[in-house]
Amino acid sequence: MESRIFTGYAYDPSDLQQRLVVQLFVDGNPMQIAVANEFEPSLSSDGAGDTCFGFTFALPAGVAASATYVEARVANTGETIGQVVDLRQDPDLDRQLPALRGVRWIGGLRFCGWLPAIGPDAPKVTASIDGVAVVEAFARTWHQVGDRGEAIKAIPAFELHLPERFADGRVRSVCIRDESGEDLPGSPLTFVAFKDGLQNAIASLANVDSERLRGELFDQLIPASLPLSRYASWLERFPPETTRAETAGPVSVVLVGRGDDEASIASLQHQSRINWVAVGVSDAPDLLSFDGEDLFQFSVGDDGAASDVFVFAPCGVRLEGHALESFVAAFAANPEAVVAYADYAISGATGEQWPILLPAFDYERMLEQGSGACLFATRRAHLEKVLPARPDNLYRLFQELVGLGEHRSAVVHLPGSFGLLPELDASVASQVLASATAAHLDKRGIAAAVTVRPADASPSVRVSRHAEPQRVSVIIPTRNHAALLRRCLETIAPAVERLDAEVIVADNDSSDGETLEYLASIDGAEATVIRAPGPFNFSRINNLAARAAKGDLLCLLNNDVEALDDTWLAEMVSRIAEPDVGAVGATLLWPSGIIQHAGVVLGPGLGASHAFTDRMNDDPGYAGMLSVARECSAVTAACLLTRKADYLAVGGMDEMAFPVNFNDVDYCLRLRARGSRIVVTPDARLLHLESASRGTDQRSDKAARMQRELRMLRARWLETIVNDPYYSPLLSLDPIPYSALAWPPRHRAARTNGPPRAVEIPLGI
Repeated sequence: MESRIFTGYAYDPSDLQQRLVVQLFVDGNPMQIAVANEFEPSLSSDGAGDTCFGFTFALPAGVAASATYVEARVANTGETIGQVVDLRQDPDLDRQLPALRGVRWIGGLRFCGWLPAIGPDAPKVTASIDGVAVVEAFARTWHQVGDRGEAIKAIPAFELHLPERFADGRVRSVCIRDESGEDLPGSPLTFVAFKDGLQNAIASLANVDSERLRGELFDQLIPASLPLSRYASWLERFPPETTRAETAGPVSVVLVGRGDDEASIASLQHQSRINWVAVGVSDAPDLLSFDGEDLFQFSVGDDGAASDVFVFAPCGVRLEGHALESFVAAFAANPEAVVAYADYAISGATGEQWPILLPAFDYERMLEQGSGACLFATRRAHLEKVLPARPDNLYRLFQELVGLGEHRSAVVHLPGSFGLLPELDASVASQVLASATAAHLDKRGIAAAVTVRPADASPSVRVSRHAEPQRVSVIIPTRNHAALLRRCLETIAPAVERLDAEVIVADNDSSDGETLEYLASIDGAEATVIRAPGPFNFSRINNLAARAAKGDLLCLLNNDVEALDDTWLAEMVSRIAEPDVGAVGATLLWPSGIIQHAGVVLGPGLGASHAFTDRMNDDPGYAGMLSVARECSAVTAACLLTRKADYLAVGGMDEMAFPVNFNDVDYCLRLRARGSRIVVTPDARLLHLESASRGTDQRSDKAARMQRELRMLRARWLETIVNDPYYSPLLSLDPIPYSALAWPPRHRAARTNGPPRAVEIPLGI
């Protein structure tokens, strides 16, 4: 081992809000200090508050090799925590422990790594090239280490972007060291980066199509990125491409609320090649509400009567120079469009701009976050259809327009910021959104409760649809590992009882006596046990159980999942109450408290990646995405709810192409190809040990199988993989979605959220 790792926990039972400071002593000398604030799984059953009382120390190997005793004490009091460790006699010191430090290259100039904190501040690392320090970074996100029990830890993680001058196509080596000057495991790292990507670099040198294709593949597999903090310089390098467009009359710009109208008018003065007229329709402080009658009178009055295109935004918006012309061009290119919405930027605390890069149309996120309703445009013919209802805020107006479209292609997304939005009061905006969403669902005849979520940086509400009673069958594949299965069944029992659900345990050739005895004890009581013999094939096991299920709904559940409450299943059932929802996924957590799954993003590694695996459970996520229900291209089958009729209609999971990996992604994409939506909810949260029963896919034979199935996924769904409608083409495709800007951006063309198309692969290919 490159270092000795010491872990423990400390807390004051009389004050569970306090976080103790711990000192590590080596042979009586103070060496390190840490705050006991890490998640500690062993305290979960002790009622110890939020259980975040753990600490970790990592001693350099040289120090540990010469030490005799190690002791942890509460700082200032000197009280010993646990027992003094005798390094000469402790037989456990040589056991293999998870790597608590490490670093890796993930493409371009970007590196990520992790290391324990040795004090109250975030750990700092320094990157050096040719012996010269070039950049520093702090560990402010999270990484999980370990895979079982007390070995699981949430470790501070960092991301680091080297200066752009090193994107020169030269193969280089970088050393990444901690504050003591010690290299992290994996350092030094060899890397190569190209300014604006290899494809553009090749194109600038020679007009050779075959080589450009090679460069395109390199950029997809090893994508480059720039940090979100460099958005201003990124925007200068990649300015939006404008398409010339004309409109019969001026564009009407409707500014809502009591905002900085002078700033908005000043930005309109710089609009390219488009005549415009602006009007304020409200003096409301929330920048969202207006009088529907005022809007109607403007649209038919002298100022608005000549306009065919109407743009809506909060007063105080600073529109980019291309905004109005781009809206007009979008309607010209998409004549069936009812409404078009754009990305935007917000201001940070010190005035810098941060981009909010939205997906193609996401109905669920529109309901719960108002996505798309802050900066949008429509045509007169559509506006006239909704004005009789007198919508009185931007959310309600946007939802009314969306309701006019018969197909999702009627809603167009324009990637790239069209303006800097003024700050909205999230709590007030959430109230406005809740009222609008409730009215929208009521108009559709959907019975639902709409409640405001706790205040966040973004407006957010929760929609709880009233579902018609349907029988649920919970399907749990298993093989051996009785303790895992027992814990799974015990924790899901309250939710199962609430809905009177059926539980089917599909046993794949369990052989150990304890498991066989346990299966016999639950068969016909807690669950129905069916046999699924043969080599492990996750798809086949679930298909077999699905055919035997008696329920209208199927909940596919891994045996290493543990429920945290008794409401998760009812929440998922309420989401699938909408007839066009094909599957619902849960938010899954590792035992360390880090997000393990919050939807699947297509594209990273030219494959699929779980979103937000660098965030803790209480993190709102990029643009508040972890706080609301939303759509995505796929969800994991570790906890997936779907209709049995839909499951059987598409043939279940593909046993031939995807026996172990990507079967859930393929299944969700086949549902989407039929016009269904895939929803992931933050209101069903469960623990997931991830592959605890069958192991990971790092072993050579399993890795080869994963690569075969990844190639099959690419062959069948490549067009969708490289153009995930729920992921912005301006965000990076490296392994950590929603964390960096694409370098270069993939495209800015107007897009709609249509069904994916599969390539049918002949047998034997």
